[in-house]
Amino acid sequence: MDFSKGVGAAAYNEKSEIDTLRENYSRQISINHNDFKILKNNESRLWEVLQNKFSCIFSLVSPAQEGNSESRQVFRKMLMPRLELSVWKDDLTRHAVDAVVNAANEDLMHGGGLAQALVKAGGLEIQEESRRYISLYGKIPTGDIAITRAGKLPCKLIIHAVGPRWGLMDRQECIGKLKRAITNILDFVNSEVYTETVAIPALSSGIFQFPLDLCTQVIVETIKCYFQNMQLASNLKEIHLVSNEDRTVAAFKTASEVILGRNELGSRMSQEASHLFNTMVVNNLTLQIVQGLTEMQETNVIVNFVYPHGGLRATSVSKSILQAAGDEIEREFSQNMTKTPLDSQLVLVTKGFKLPCKYVYHVLWPSRCSEQKLTLETAMKKCLEKCLELNITSISFPALGTGISAAAEIMFNEVLVFARHHLQPLTVKFVIFPKERQLYKVFSTEMEKNKLKLQGLNNYPGVFSVPQGTREKRENRFPVLNLMGPNQEKIDEAQAWIQRILTLQDYHIIEDMHILYLGKKKHDYLSQLQKTSWVSISEMISPGKAHLEIKGAQADLIKAVMNIEHMLCEVQEEMARKKERFLWSLSGGEDRQCASHGCLPKKEENDGRQNPWETCEPQVVSASPTPVLQNGMQSRLSQNVLGALRPKIWSWNILHQEPQKHSTPDQENICHR
Repeated sequence: MDFSKGVGAAAYNEKSEIDTLRENYSRQISINHNDFKILKNNESRLWEVLQNKFSCIFSLVSPAQEGNSESRQVFRKMLMPRLELSVWKDDLTRHAVDAVVNAANEDLMHGGGLAQALVKAGGLEIQEESRRYISLYGKIPTGDIAITRAGKLPCKLIIHAVGPRWGLMDRQECIGKLKRAITNILDFVNSEVYTETVAIPALSSGIFQFPLDLCTQVIVETIKCYFQNMQLASNLKEIHLVSNEDRTVAAFKTASEVILGRNELGSRMSQEASHLFNTMVVNNLTLQIVQGLTEMQETNVIVNFVYPHGGLRATSVSKSILQAAGDEIEREFSQNMTKTPLDSQLVLVTKGFKLPCKYVYHVLWPSRCSEQKLTLETAMKKCLEKCLELNITSISFPALGTGISAAAEIMFNEVLVFARHHLQPLTVKFVIFPKERQLYKVFSTEMEKNKLKLQGLNNYPGVFSVPQGTREKRENRFPVLNLMGPNQEKIDEAQAWIQRILTLQDYHIIEDMHILYLGKKKHDYLSQLQKTSWVSISEMISPGKAHLEIKGAQADLIKAVMNIEHMLCEVQEEMARKKERFLWSLSGGEDRQCASHGCLPKKEENDGRQNPWETCEPQVVSASPTPVLQNGMQSRLSQNVLGALRPKIWSWNILHQEPQKHSTPDQENICHR
């Protein structure tokens, strides 16, 4: 493969559109978490539509960023002498290596996922250089790579690898394309004299929806096979498999252990790394699941569930706390019990004495099962509120598993509700006795469920611009779409379009005269879009008007609308190029050369289907926006259609394959496809 088309392949003297965007106008739009999730799932397509339609770019920012920024190695293995493979939990925009691999699309439009994060951190010059690359060499085929400089990133180069889109080809072809991409990456870094370290993400597992476990297995297996028969690995010394998402790091670690063998980090590091996958961060609250003894937790507070009439000697946890703290804690507990009536007490506070904590919160636990659920909910609230009162920064709860149903769900819910309403930094630990494996599994499952639901917290209705005076406060609580454009008018248009998209219910109409120019390939694309997006699409044409009507559920509808808008932008660009070439030919340019390159619009092969406007060949002969039909059209349509003065309507349902025409000439002429 030719890598010579890499860094600095082209340069422009004139000021670029990205430089223009850099200079001036931007706006922050606050959105609710459901809308954030929808836009995030369609981030790449939204980027293309906003850029092509309004000359704007954007970024999505969520207030709830999962995980932490600490770089951690969780797996290490020597593949061969002087070459090591490792798995890291880290942010690729800050990961220090010689070359970082970007999960790119074939157009190198870095509008979503990892690609957008790299551009945001490294600077818009990465996107600009990618544009120049595409303008010189064309689109990057699936499985191939392109090289650009890294801007402000801590690496030297970015390897833009185009992975397969799951579902657009069969399983084996997807696997083959992913193997090809990884092989091309290894070919490049193995041939570069100055590349000693490379960081590779889970290519295609994000926006391209390649199944995560299969993706990581293919990547690790391809790396292993590549170096299996090699004697030396040139200057390459380290291959890092990197992600900042817990589940992806876990998948890389599992695949590496299964395919490459024992983790050479050692058992202590592996155990420490396992805790990494049971942590989530919401606003300023960190929630962890840990295996250990409650009385040994080094937090400001530990929580003890105790029966009022049994004292600190009634349960095993209370006995352990008493033994570790000393008799002083029991005396203070008894004194506090006598100070207030029993029916008004729920949480008693004592000092920690010989425990590593400062305080112990004793929850007075009811003996009747019917009261335990409500008591747990109230006790969780009280304990967390007392952390605010006493300026506590960390607290440990023993995980409850018996005597009450849905304990894990209740405990997680109360902590996450607290995190939503309070911004004070707090670490909360759910402590599980090491032998309670089933309980550990229950709490871990509940955490994974809540991680998936995380974007549903703090739903805020509507889409609105954030007033300057309240922007800082709201940015901490709600997702934000940062919109940038060349002027305020473009930003206003882009915001209005986004608002319309996000308020769609079950249908949407796109009016655009470029619908007249849709040929067979575009209609086939719409037909396929119906199947993949679970929507129905109808096309209506009348004199001076053309529109598409799309129906479906909101999330499916938004996805389909963005894809159709992108398709129409492509059609518009194509017709503008044909118009330019045609006008050039009329001005006395090289007519024969122009004609040989297709200046005049050419109709696509019809394969027998009677699509009425596929046979039209619009030509730009005046300033009127209405396309002029050639005389050849009359041989394909009835004289009634062209001769009638009243509006004629042509429509098609893209789902049907063969057009049918009404035989009655006085009726509206309707074709269904």
